[in-house]
Amino acid sequence: MTEMKIKWGNRILLLTIVMMIGIQFLMMFMGIYDTMTIVMGSQLFVLLVPLIGSKICGVKLRETFRIRSIRPVSLVFIFLIAFCSFPIISLLNVISMFFVENEVAGVAMDMYPHGLFLSMLVMAVMPAVGEEVLMRGVIYRSYQRKSPIFALFASAVIFGLIHMNFNQMPYAIFLGIIMVLLIEATDSILSSMFLHFLINGFSTMAGYFTANIVETQVQSTSSPWIVQIMPYVILSAIMVPALIFLMLALFRINGRKIKVVFKKKDQVPEISDGDEIKKKERVVDIWLILSVLISVVMTAISTFA
Repeated sequence: MTEMKIKWGNRILLLTIVMMIGIQFLMMFMGIYDTMTIVMGSQLFVLLVPLIGSKICGVKLRETFRIRSIRPVSLVFIFLIAFCSFPIISLLNVISMFFVENEVAGVAMDMYPHGLFLSMLVMAVMPAVGEEVLMRGVIYRSYQRKSPIFALFASAVIFGLIHMNFNQMPYAIFLGIIMVLLIEATDSILSSMFLHFLINGFSTMAGYFTANIVETQVQSTSSPWIVQIMPYVILSAIMVPALIFLMLALFRINGRKIKVVFKKKDQVPEISDGDEIKKKERVVDIWLILSVLISVVMTAISTFA
């Protein structure tokens, strides 16, 4: 058995969220308030719960998660895609900061005193592996049973929700779409892990070496909001066509067609169930509802508390 059923994916998602939040409260209850330790513990469960849960479900991890090698030329394209994505990420981040604080900057400032190596490990390496296994390995792959297009957008929205703050949510959704496209272009989850690492790693290093710069500069300036975001808008407008070109080129050099990948109903070879069985599977069940509800409540608490 190699397929990841939708109900299994939703259950693993809920358990991951519960464990991720639970370990944070447990540590604080035990008097552990160090941000590095709390985030490390949380990220560890983001990786372990999907891996153990998938193994218990009986799926073959390598085939289900598509753990396959990627061509060196693909790495170059992924690097360029990351470069073109940064202005869009920055634009979405700046827009969110008109309404909420920069959550990432606050957490990062608490981590930098531990050194660059630990900061990179916890903020770049662990999320790149754990979050990809959960979101693109478990959720996206299980939702593909219903519809590839639905899986693309649903997994991206859930990816935004599980960050549990309005600051990261917009650009997490954007990256969720990009990373699914990368997996389909290369047929390997390693490509999304690489992009995830590049995005988080560059941000971590940039923040580490410029920690003395006030990160709330957008909120502190008296310039009109349109003036503040205009440079990001211009850069994003330039990068969007480049991003589309690079993504289509990545599909092409790997011999894959985007229309086939997202429209062909039997494009997941491991799934042997008949169409009738797949149609009976529900994406929205009690496990998903609870996952979304908890994420929304925690997002509200982090925003308004």
